Amino acid sequence: MRSALSMNLFVRYPLEEALEKVRAIGYGYVELFDYLTREEGFELKRLKSLLSRAGLRVCSVSTVSVKLPLINDYFAGPDEDRRKAAVGNMKGAARFARQLDCDLVTTELTGNVANVGQVDQQVSRSCFLKSVDEVMPTLEKEGVSISFEPHPADFIEDSNPATDLLRSIGSRRVGYLWCASHSFVLGGEPVELIRYAADVLNFVYISDTHDRKRMMAPTLRPDVRVHEHVTPGEGNVDFGSQFKTLKEVGYEGFVCAQPFSYTDDAPEEAAAETKKFLDKMLARHAGVRS
Repeated sequence: MRSALSMNLFVRYPLEEALEKVRAIGYGYVELFDYLTREEGFELKRLKSLLSRAGLRVCSVSTVSVKLPLINDYFAGPDEDRRKAAVGNMKGAARFARQLDCDLVTTELTGNVANVGQVDQQVSRSCFLKSVDEVMPTLEKEGVSISFEPHPADFIEDSNPATDLLRSIGSRRVGYLWCASHSFVLGGEPVELIRYAADVLNFVYISDTHDRKRMMAPTLRPDVRVHEHVTPGEGNVDFGSQFKTLKEVGYEGFVCAQPFSYTDDAPEEAAAETKKFLDKMLARHAGVRS
């Protein structure tokens, strides 16, 4: 396993400054976002130069960002025009990843988030499989895979049903993303969920959260699967058992720090604290390659 940092933590910084800070902290790999290609004046050559200057490589490209939220909501949505637009966005993300010598795109099992509860899950499932089928030729051509994350408000929120859906596709280009911050909202015990998803697991996010029982929102709104993305040790996630299980199931991919609750407050400190934690956990459970 190797550590990485999701750059959404530094979304309020100019990219050049952010990359320099990340490398100074000690990360060697980062997750970038495909919204970069839609920013005015974007230059791929300059991005590559900045990455090279900072000594950083890209481990993944995400289609989900705090800067441009909900850009991929209709990948499994019933509005055909929006679904096609989301498919086009996913293809673009795959091409962007390949241009950065990266072979993974990360995203969520988003459907029609604006109308959660109003769209039949079977409809979303059918739209999702149709979208995956349309994206697959681009994935094969570029040599890029996708990692899908079940997330609160997605058309599938629980881990095992998401695993079943992704496994049913039967392609090495489609995998499952485990997020430690969702440990208490995925419908089961984290260790068992990781074991169940082991054969399709191809990416891991690391940040902490408190158990929902310790938060006020679920008491007021039991339907809201609230969670946080704080630095490891601040919440209730049992990282020791999760890293032990990742090692047991043979996971050898990236564990990507994602403590973006600190986007507005001390992102450098959050990134540094999480890096120290990851170094310790990887050394203990799997050997570390930064």
